[in-house]
Amino acid sequence: MIDSLLAHRLAKHGKRIAVIAHDGALTYVQLASAVAGVASRLARNGVKRGDRVAVQWPNSCVAVVHLLGAAQLGAVVVPVQVSLKDDALRATTRDCEARLAICPPVLSKYWNCVTESAAPVNSLAADVSLAAALGRDHDQLAAILYTSGSTGAPKGVMLSRANMDAALDAVHDYLAPGPDDVFYSALPLSSSYGLYQLVSALSLGAKLVLDRSFAFPVQSLRILREHRATIFAAVPTQVAWLLAHPDVGVEALTSLRLITTAAASLPIDHAQRLRAMLPAARLFVMYGQTECKRISYLDPSNLDRKPGSVGQGLRIQRHMLLDESGRRVAAGELGELAVQGPHVMQGYWRNPELTNEVLRTVAGESGRWLHTGDVFRQDLDGYLYFQGRRDEILKIGGHKVSPIEIENAILKLTEVSEVAVIGQPDAQWGQVARALVVLADGAHASVETIVRQCAASLPRYMIPKSVEFRATLPKTESGKMRKRDLS
Repeated sequence: MIDSLLAHRLAKHGKRIAVIAHDGALTYVQLASAVAGVASRLARNGVKRGDRVAVQWPNSCVAVVHLLGAAQLGAVVVPVQVSLKDDALRATTRDCEARLAICPPVLSKYWNCVTESAAPVNSLAADVSLAAALGRDHDQLAAILYTSGSTGAPKGVMLSRANMDAALDAVHDYLAPGPDDVFYSALPLSSSYGLYQLVSALSLGAKLVLDRSFAFPVQSLRILREHRATIFAAVPTQVAWLLAHPDVGVEALTSLRLITTAAASLPIDHAQRLRAMLPAARLFVMYGQTECKRISYLDPSNLDRKPGSVGQGLRIQRHMLLDESGRRVAAGELGELAVQGPHVMQGYWRNPELTNEVLRTVAGESGRWLHTGDVFRQDLDGYLYFQGRRDEILKIGGHKVSPIEIENAILKLTEVSEVAVIGQPDAQWGQVARALVVLADGAHASVETIVRQCAASLPRYMIPKSVEFRATLPKTESGKMRKRDLS
């Protein structure tokens, strides 16, 4: 997919804008020419089909053309977080063993291979025919995506072209985007969610508005409004900001027809408030992992009927919930989600031990299944409800408790912008809940307010035994909460 996005789009969409970012705009013809220029340049530098080419560059037209140029040459694309540095970056560079890394000069010292700074787009033009895609076996490795590390050391997820094609087709099946859509994304291209915004838009001949980040929301919303975006790929932290500034959000987002959320759990109250704020936009609550891109989605028509659900599984997959002994659990019980389908990764790069731990058999079933490490419950209609990572489930006085249930209760307070619930040891209960709370701008709330809110809807053992107010909570580059940094 990623190595042949442009060839069949030139005749019909050549003069249309393909990508617009802070460093300019490229039509499909201009993008194809620049991509061919990158492919030719990489080939002159000795990069061959199957070599790993790392691209560690901020969201921009420059980043796009270098990612696509490496792919067009038949290399394995390795997008790397721009914010990664020091020991974490060194670990990644040692693991992927890239033939070449495109990165800012200040980061070149971390790479154990030849490095180059990204060339300006206007210097890359080439005859498209000079660097036509070499062609790639459908099952050949196309990309390595390093996980954001929300629960441990980053891992290189190996995706073939077949994996990426299957995931993209499945997402398009329910979102139904088209060539006239304008995608807005402030998600890093190093993340699965961000990369697929690029792949999705270009596969359709649509336009991608690529923002550097959402660090300055007012500026980002100005960009979104200016380009009349129709699809907004959001993470819950962005939704929280929009809800805290509804006047700004409503004004900027009137052009939207679709809002998607992924990368982390969207609180029930936030989903309801966002839909009320933007009734003309359809809100898709989704769940997935880098290891297979997407697993489930909740159709907007079911937001009221199935509050808190991340929907039903994709049509291309089989899935089930398993207990600790590997047996299927009954409806309503907690279990680890296991998934099988063409979108599931090939494994972890050069880590067969971890691959075999995560991709393994299920009793009575054929083939290997992705054991996600995420705990869900499933209702009688087959709708999934995310409860947290397996190692985040609290065990309080013999009860298994989802931290998300406590977080959802607290987030009903409009004074609260974000919350993370973690466990802490307790002599009587074994473990109790601890709530770390970020208040909305200018809002005030006391510990007693938080405790009363929980007591109104939760059993006594789920009420946090301690509440701490924070200015911020640690997150990965893709917007996931880094709970391991709070424990």
